[in-house]
Amino acid sequence: LDVFQPTLYEVGARWEANRISVAQEHIATAITQFVMARVYEPPGDRQADRGTVVPTGVEGELHNIGVVMVGDLLESSGWQVHFLGTNLPATSILNVIREKAPSHVGISATMLFNVPAVRHLVAAMRPRIGAHQLVNVLADASSGPKGGPIVDEDSHVSLYDSFSSLRRNISEGSAHG
Repeated sequence: LDVFQPTLYEVGARWEANRISVAQEHIATAITQFVMARVYEPPGDRQADRGTVVPTGVEGELHNIGVVMVGDLLESSGWQVHFLGTNLPATSILNVIREKAPSHVGISATMLFNVPAVRHLVAAMRPRIGAHQLVNVLADASSGPKGGPIVDEDSHVSLYDSFSSLRRNISEGSAHG
């Protein structure tokens, strides 16, 4: 994480500044995914069952490497992880939530244009998971379009703007703020 995150942020910054091409960005991503797969160590006997989490990304979210990192981090920290991938319709995510009844749901959003889909998914989840169930959103920005919040403050959503902040909470024994 300490190597992958800053490296991918740099790749993204170079792509955004038009200093590297989309193809070069995809190559860097593929190399990172390959290395992550090689260094990943599945958890042995689970010492602690900290709960069940469903990490995913909303429909339109094409970046999945971050949510994979989060899933791996949670799994290595004793969580039962049901990784769904990204770019999924809300109905598919909601079906898995109903089936698995997770204690936490993690939603990745890397682009501001995905904020409405995150809002929609959180609102659609409420009747299924309860009004007070916590949802974790890992987003590259703390605010949505026009500076508004990604979700309402009273919606029991923890918003993390970096893997480091999420990892600190996991290390402290919780997956929420």
